[in-house]
Amino acid sequence: MPRDISECVDLFERLPEELQLKLLRREGRRSAEIIRAAQSKGAPVDTGHLSRNIVIKTRKETDTEIRIDVGPARSAYYGVFEEFGTAFVTKKPWMEPATEQSFPEASESFADGVRRAIEKHFK
Repeated sequence: MPRDISECVDLFERLPEELQLKLLRREGRRSAEIIRAAQSKGAPVDTGHLSRNIVIKTRKETDTEIRIDVGPARSAYYGVFEEFGTAFVTKKPWMEPATEQSFPEASESFADGVRRAIEKHFK
């Protein structure tokens, strides 16, 4: 139904705010799962705890905005030491490369999901 991104945005803004937020959360988490899987696969492995504890956190920022974070759970906090380094640990980035590599697929998934939902709503 929407022919281009500007038409898609226009239709999205015509959705009720509650539906906008629900749609953003659902499609955001779906696309964040692609990034989470890439980070999990690229995480340094010692015991496997870090790679098993890459999580997605979603929170409402405003009535129509959400924030989605992907990264180590609190129990795997030491993953950021590998990513950024410390005075005692050499920097070995794994989150940023995994995120950059998976971002195109994740953003395409997000856009497709939003587009499908808009088409379904305005049929």
